[in-house]
Amino acid sequence: MCITAFSGDAIHGIPAGTYVGFEDLRGGGDFDCDDETFVFTNVDAILEPETYAMLLIGLGVIGSVIRRRNAPKV
Repeated sequence: MCITAFSGDAIHGIPAGTYVGFEDLRGGGDFDCDDETFVFTNVDAILEPETYAMLLIGLGVIGSVIRRRNAPKV
């Protein structure tokens, strides 16, 4: 599998994005990664506040479960 940035192709109308190419033969083949290709566009790495909130809630739940398991038995 090959992954790289792709600057786009105005002639063919392909926007800029992330290029992913696969080789169709197990173990290699010609190693040119052009047998199955995709370009992912509109991939945004900026997280929204709701994502951070869910992350913090999940970490809090995990922390409370670990604390309960390690608590002395009465």
